[in-house]
Amino acid sequence: MTTEQEQEVVEEPNALEASLWRILVDPLEPETKTKNGIEYAKGTIEEQTYLQYIGKVVSMGPLCFTKAHHFADLDGKMHRACEVGDWIVYGKNTGVQVYVKEGDYGIRRLRVINDDQVLCKVDDVDRLQIPLN
Repeated sequence: MTTEQEQEVVEEPNALEASLWRILVDPLEPETKTKNGIEYAKGTIEEQTYLQYIGKVVSMGPLCFTKAHHFADLDGKMHRACEVGDWIVYGKNTGVQVYVKEGDYGIRRLRVINDDQVLCKVDDVDRLQIPLN
């Protein structure tokens, strides 16, 4: 069940910027067609649903990764788990979905998560995808 907040469509993508300790993520979408335009079977698409929990960091709030009890090592040095442009993994039920209108017909799904909900950084996102072609 989705809430009214999750169904809201924002008209301009540039109007969205993460605030406080939030991170705006563009989730990776599973492929639904081959390079030649043939649609994959439903089971094949479902095998790639795990990709929806991998996303590219679009925006980060100014307070991201500033809590010493979460992000400091034993010497007290702060560590940032990610930067804008990085690919990250986050939990299945993490954050809130926001829909952004693109052009005249498209809608893009984004997710807003907290900085402490980043599970890991992904250096090569292509290695995580199941080769379907």
